[in-house]
Amino acid sequence: MLWPEFWDSFDSAIHSNVSLSPVGKMNYLKAKLNGEAAEVISGLALTNVNYEEAIRLLQERYGQNEIIINAHHTSRMDLPTSLSQTASLRSSYDVIEKHLRSLEALGEDIN
Repeated sequence: MLWPEFWDSFDSAIHSNVSLSPVGKMNYLKAKLNGEAAEVISGLALTNVNYEEAIRLLQERYGQNEIIINAHHTSRMDLPTSLSQTASLRSSYDVIEKHLRSLEALGEDIN
C-alpha cells in the first residue's frame, strides 16, 4: 500500500527528471528500495537498459490499483475489536480513516 506514495515521489523527483540518465535513475531507484521491492529488481545490473525493465517489474508487482484497493478493504475488515476505552476507539477510528482516505485517493467511492 506504500507503492503509490513512493512512486509519485520518485516519479516527480527522479523518473521525470530529464537531466538524469537512465543508469543514474536506476542508481537512485536501487538506493531507495528495500525488502521485497528491492528483491524484485535485485538481478538487474546497474545499466541504462535495465532501468525501464526495473520500472516495468515494479509497476507490474505493485502498481495495480485493484490489488491495492483490495488490500485496504481487507485491512479494514481484519481490524481487531476495539476495547471500550477512548484511546482504543480513537486508534481504531484513525486506522479506518487512513484506509478510507487511501481508497478515496485511488478513486473509490467511500460513501
